[in-house]
Amino acid sequence: MDRKTFVEQCIDERQQELTHISELVWEYAEGGYQEHQSVELLCGALEKEGFTVTQNLTNIPTAFKGVWGAGKPVIGILGEYDALPGLSQQAGCTTKAPREEGARGHGCGHNMYAGEVVEYGSAAMIFKNPLHPYTQGLLNSLPRVDRDMQRLTSITGTVPSLSEMPAGCRFSNRCGQCSGQCTQQKPQLVEVEPGHQVRCLLCGAPGGRGEEAE
Repeated sequence: MDRKTFVEQCIDERQQELTHISELVWEYAEGGYQEHQSVELLCGALEKEGFTVTQNLTNIPTAFKGVWGAGKPVIGILGEYDALPGLSQQAGCTTKAPREEGARGHGCGHNMYAGEVVEYGSAAMIFKNPLHPYTQGLLNSLPRVDRDMQRLTSITGTVPSLSEMPAGCRFSNRCGQCSGQCTQQKPQLVEVEPGHQVRCLLCGAPGGRGEEAE
């Protein structure tokens, strides 16, 4: 079994547990420096998997680190799990639907770009079949355990200003697959397979090149 398959298998075996943890952190929706339930949950999950957990980093009660293994390569993952004011939201809903009007909620996520969802699906779906060019760019920038990499790939350009959004796709100024249509027509979020949604004209969004190709 190659290393990539091994990692995917480990994630699949823990799918239910990881999903449950994610859902609980979403429901807790704790503000910055107040994520006490989330810390207890996350540290407990890491310790269960054999990680050495250190809490109260730099005298911040809700900051912690989990370390596993030794040697190289050293891979670090930074996680922010504080909820933001006014972003209360029902889980699994791609339109605004607060659980509690005006309350805190989780709004950060790399399934979003420039303030809107660009791709939605389970971790397995996204890793095995990333469709949006932004998602593909993010995954291409990850270090790989199954190949030697001298330099990571980056996404060129910068995120557009929220006050000067492009008329079409918000990612169009950074997309290597962009056409004139992408700069003019705003794509809609469409379901490409059960549970997998994407906002891209390349992938069959209404009026896009995906429709024309069919």
